[in-house]
Amino acid sequence: MTPANRNPRLLPTVRKRARFIANRRSPRTALESCTLQGSIHPCGDENGLKAGFTVTTRTGNAVERNRIKRRLRHAVATAADDAAARLPGPDRAICGEIILIARREALRISHEAMVSELTKGIDRLLSKSKKAATNSQRPSRPANG
Repeated sequence: MTPANRNPRLLPTVRKRARFIANRRSPRTALESCTLQGSIHPCGDENGLKAGFTVTTRTGNAVERNRIKRRLRHAVATAADDAAARLPGPDRAICGEIILIARREALRISHEAMVSELTKGIDRLLSKSKKAATNSQRPSRPANG
């Protein structure tokens, strides 16, 4: 079990299909327990991060899928708090949407290992989102002269 001071609030969830589809082209990173995808960035708002969960029937029966979702829901909330605490500067929170596509391994690995893995994944996703944001800015056209 985790200590009482490590009991984070659960993140608001992404429920609309349109939001899942909008995040399909976002940066992604593969982990042992799941794949993370989404567009996230540092910000000052505490309620800025939303999480969406995809657990297909290939991962197991209904009981196993629900257990995977519960484990991922708690682990991603803890990992987001850990990743935000390590951010430099005044923006000590993460904003955006993150989609977790679960794998069956999420049942087997320990909670501490899952939190550590998700924290590293969120850090990677933050750096990929920064790169995608800087690459999407087009240079201005030269003036016709």
